[in-house]
Amino acid sequence: MAGPHDLVHGGHEFVPGAALGFQKFATPGRQAVATAPPLAGFFAKFYVFLAAIKAGLYILAVIGVLASVVGAYYYLAIIKVMYFDEPAESFYDMPYELRVVLAVCGLFNILFFFYPGPLVGVASAAARSLF
Repeated sequence: MAGPHDLVHGGHEFVPGAALGFQKFATPGRQAVATAPPLAGFFAKFYVFLAAIKAGLYILAVIGVLASVVGAYYYLAIIKVMYFDEPAESFYDMPYELRVVLAVCGLFNILFFFYPGPLVGVASAAARSLF
């Protein structure tokens, strides 16, 4: 029976740009639990944990950090399969449109690392409107 990781075995050999993009930007669910600077998901998680600490919810912040560590294990398992396991038998070429979408998402992530002001300002205004 084929597992969910069978689609990415050795993917870096066939489409290296897509493998890098998958690793850095195209896994929002996994990126939300296992992210690192300079990605936007890291700063989102950092601000959430910082708010929990400022509110005195230390236990909640510790649980969040521990959940992030557990999530990182699953995220890194896919990266290991993609870069260190034997390649799959066949791969299809990635469509041009998918390459463009992946590149645009990556550029937005990098943009918000170097210039996060507008995004933080909009997020702060949205948070203030809730309270």
